[in-house]
Amino acid sequence: MAVDVPIGGVRAVSSGPAIADSTTCADALALVRKYSLPGAAARVRETLKPGEPADFIEHEALCDLRSPAQEAARRRGLRMLDSPVHGEVEAFAEALGTERGFVCASGELEVRVPRNAPPGGRDQHLALLMARNLRGDGGAAFLAAGTDGRDGPTAAAGAMVDGFTWEEAERRGLHPARALAEFDAARVLGALGLLIPERHTGAHAGDLFLLRR
Repeated sequence: MAVDVPIGGVRAVSSGPAIADSTTCADALALVRKYSLPGAAARVRETLKPGEPADFIEHEALCDLRSPAQEAARRRGLRMLDSPVHGEVEAFAEALGTERGFVCASGELEVRVPRNAPPGGRDQHLALLMARNLRGDGGAAFLAAGTDGRDGPTAAAGAMVDGFTWEEAERRGLHPARALAEFDAARVLGALGLLIPERHTGAHAGDLFLLRR
């Protein structure tokens, strides 16, 4: 199976009802009480537990959040960053700004989108951040895309930019700096023809990031 959980392996996959789970509903309810989470169910049913008669199916993770970067590194000889990557998109973009050569990474990043922001995706937002970081570097290029072929509620899987993207956006009056502040990267990258069209792959193992610099 393909899993998109950073830790826990196959047992952490919520859509795997045939996978024995050693945790209990009492554990989950304890977390609800600890963090004062709303909406705890009054009646719950335990999942399959290790050693029960139905626990006879073997499961193996064929692909996880590290796999896209591992495959890119194997096939193309790229240097793989520590994966899976996580944390804020802005922090990852800043870290990538110090990298050189041909590098790859995969994982899932976070972006805090304000209320009423236009449709967009974290990979498109990251790509525009990288366009700002790479501006003026004629030999630089960056790609960010979801392995499921989708990036947020848009018709794109992600985007690709290079060292000329930021200045070209400014030259066309697309106001890329304002787009970053307003989480409107999709508009700018779409106008420049840099969006990667969506393509539903049927599986999700995080996002893939490729940098040439």
